Amino acid sequence: MSVLSCRKMDVRIGEIRIVNGLDFDMEPGQFWGLLGPNGVGKTTLLKCLAGLDEPAAGEVQLESRVLNELPRKLLALHIG
Repeated sequence: MSVLSCRKMDVRIGEIRIVNGLDFDMEPGQFWGLLGPNGVGKTTLLKCLAGLDEPAAGEVQLESRVLNELPRKLLALHIG
């Protein structure tokens, strides 16, 4: 079972789309990195993956549950 997954996720900063149709599954025990130049939207993407911002389209799932539908208190237990 995936710990974190994205389905057809788009992320925007204003009118600029920085992520288009992202699909991935993060499995237990995996380590991922996010690299890129300053100002390209790495922090904005991470905020969407953490449930702090909503993606422009698609969804993020935490343990097969849609992240933005989880109560904030339950979400905080997974982020920390």
